Amino acid sequence: VQFKDKAIHRILSGLTSMALKIFLEYFKSASIINKLGRHFHKSKASAKLPELETTERINKYVYRVMGLNPGPHTLQGTNTYLILSNETEGSHILLDTGEDWSSKKYVDLLFNTVFPITATKSLSKIILTHGHDDHIGGVRRILTELSQRNMLPLPTVYKRYISHGKYPAKDIKYSHIVDKDIFPIDPNTNLTAIYTPGHTDDHVAFLFTHIPHENSISNTNVSLSTSNAINNAIFTGDCVLGCGTTVFDDLYEYMQSLTTLRNIITNTNIIGNHSNHNLPYNPNNPLWSIYPGHGPVIADGLTKIDEYISHRTQREQQILQVLQDS
Repeated sequence: VQFKDKAIHRILSGLTSMALKIFLEYFKSASIINKLGRHFHKSKASAKLPELETTERINKYVYRVMGLNPGPHTLQGTNTYLILSNETEGSHILLDTGEDWSSKKYVDLLFNTVFPITATKSLSKIILTHGHDDHIGGVRRILTELSQRNMLPLPTVYKRYISHGKYPAKDIKYSHIVDKDIFPIDPNTNLTAIYTPGHTDDHVAFLFTHIPHENSISNTNVSLSTSNAINNAIFTGDCVLGCGTTVFDDLYEYMQSLTTLRNIITNTNIIGNHSNHNLPYNPNNPLWSIYPGHGPVIADGLTKIDEYISHRTQREQQILQVLQDS
């Protein structure tokens, strides 16, 4: 997908945003009105959505942990992900943290159910995909709980910093995420940050790339089958969801980000070397999955991204047609 005239698409983005502003304003997690709306509608996710387990082992490295904050714009709830790392034994990585109003229940699930079965002794990192409250709202309670349980040292919190950005994550001390930053999981497995603005100005997706090795992570407390294939995956945050479509602050940037993710899947060389290998994927199992911020895991990430690009392109054409006819 090519966007030859950036100015036209920025104008279109503005017009689209204006037309939908009334309907989409409650999606803005940073707004007080939205937070109140979340509180009063927090248990009213659509009955038509597929049911998801509160916890799910996606592969031998990754657990999906529900944020327990269902709602009309969080769907079944926010997906957070515990990533088992061998960088330091028992010290793992948490991707996103759920929402403030549901954080007490979420922290109980995380610490009393998930941590014991994954032998989690501490967290080395908390990585945030973006600054919406349903992704960063649990940070303070998690840090407090870690401290109270003496699960030290406390993790470093990572988030993309945008000067004068819309989602500054106030009262949270964090380190800046640079595009293409690599967060090692073990010698054969990495998370790579990919800056994907559009949904928000600070949005970052993360590539999960794995090359099998006989000494990969093992854990006696978790049933881990080394014969299970591990797909490459993208933690897409809210750039691509497991159900329906997402909203955006900037249409042009959002479409560029979708194209970036598509190009990564179809031409994985563009993200550089991985653990001294020329290609950052398992050549025997090249399928890329999507681990979304909301909704179920998508096995075929390329098809889903193409659906998103097609859907947004059709909407652009419809709006342009209306403008031409008016």
